[in-house]
Amino acid sequence: MLDNLGENSQWNPGVKRSSLMSEGPVIQGSTRHCDLAQFGGVNERLETDIPNVRMAVDLYEAFKLPISDALVDFNLTASEGDTDLALHYSYMLNRLGRVATGTTAKQLEKGIGGWPIRSRRRASAARQTVPYSAHLWRPGCAGNATS
Repeated sequence: MLDNLGENSQWNPGVKRSSLMSEGPVIQGSTRHCDLAQFGGVNERLETDIPNVRMAVDLYEAFKLPISDALVDFNLTASEGDTDLALHYSYMLNRLGRVATGTTAKQLEKGIGGWPIRSRRRASAARQTVPYSAHLWRPGCAGNATS
C-alpha cells in the first residue's frame, strides 16, 4: 500500500493524480506532486520510510487548500491476517483555513484522502493534529478502509 510513493493515486481515493518529482530511487527526501480529487494539490517529501511498517510524508507546499503545510504519518500493523492503519495528520491552517473555519472542519470530517475523520478541530494559528485509525482488509487494495 505505502511502498509506491509516486502512484498513491492507485490506493488513495482522495488523490486524482500523483507523480514523482525527484530522480532516482525512492528514499528519504524523495518528492512527489499530488493533484487532489476535489481541488488543489500538494508537493510532498518522504520523511520516514520503513517498508510495510511506517511512512511519514511532509506536505511542504499546498495549492488552493486551507492549509499551509502538513505532516502525514502512516503506520501499518498486522492484525489477525489483515492490516490495521493508524494515520496521524498534523497541519497548519493558512489564512483561508482560519477564515473558513466551518468549511475546513466539514471537509476534514468528509475525509483526508477519502478516509473520514471523526473529530472536529477548532481553526486557529496553532498546529492541529487529527488522529485516525482504520482496519484494512485483504484481498484486494488495502485502500478499502473502514473505521
